[in-house]
Amino acid sequence: MKPASNTAAVAAPCAAGDGHVLPRGVVLERTLGRNPEQRYWLYLPAGPLRRDELLVAVHGISRNAREQADHFARLAERQGVVLAAPLFNRGGNRGYQRLAGGAGVRADRILLQIVDEVARLRHRPVTRLALFGYSAGGQFVHRFALLHPRLVSRYAIGAAGWYTLPDEGIPFPRGIGAGREHPAPEIDLPAFLEIPSLVLVGDRDTRRDGSLNTAPGIDRCQGRNRVERAVRWVGAMNARCQDLGMPAKHRLQTLAGIGHDFRQCMLFGRMGERVMQHLFPADAAAARTAVTNCTRVNGGPIPPRNEVTST
Repeated sequence: MKPASNTAAVAAPCAAGDGHVLPRGVVLERTLGRNPEQRYWLYLPAGPLRRDELLVAVHGISRNAREQADHFARLAERQGVVLAAPLFNRGGNRGYQRLAGGAGVRADRILLQIVDEVARLRHRPVTRLALFGYSAGGQFVHRFALLHPRLVSRYAIGAAGWYTLPDEGIPFPRGIGAGREHPAPEIDLPAFLEIPSLVLVGDRDTRRDGSLNTAPGIDRCQGRNRVERAVRWVGAMNARCQDLGMPAKHRLQTLAGIGHDFRQCMLFGRMGERVMQHLFPADAAAARTAVTNCTRVNGGPIPPRNEVTST
């Protein structure tokens, strides 16, 4: 079923904890009960809920939370998973990608408040978070996982401008060492490294545009564009895994012919499908098995996936 993007219910409603009834199968704009200035978009699948995880999609500096919710609603419906897309506003949540509070509540705590509210609305606990973020949202997602590793099952990063390296010798947010902006007294690095991650970036995302952090220290340690920085971060994460005797769980996929554009990544790079295959691998594996078995019966070749993957 194609998700609706208006306010008309298309399926049996869901009774909310506050006495209201939430329609299912539509993208809803919500204000956070404990923080009325905080907005987020919510999608409750029209079909059965098959998962206790919460899928979270985080916008970049364009603040296109609704666009992300609209794109991922179809994919959330297919998985039977609830979707939330927070909107971090320019006033109170400036610097959200670094987990800075700006003039308001720190961004990671806002997401935790949204998670609590969603659990109450659907009368089911949220067991883990499956996270995706694009551009500045990708920065937020991996830093959230760094601070709250036991809440995150898997996460995917789309074309982040720069990263937090798993290096205690570099102060946060460029590394995990102590610094003025560090949001937590302790980091559980092994728990963070244990979470499987996927980084996606267009192979033409090499422009040093106005939104890219071009500080000399970032250029020197991470590279001069989003592709170089993605390669170095994935390499650094897997190197730390190797140092600690852990399996490498961090992958990079490049999207052919695509620059820094969320819509192009979704429509022409199949970023949404790639993200969901990573976040929910059991279902993806089952789908691949079904396709393989069908192909073997029919005697035809398995079509290529048309992707470049490195680890």
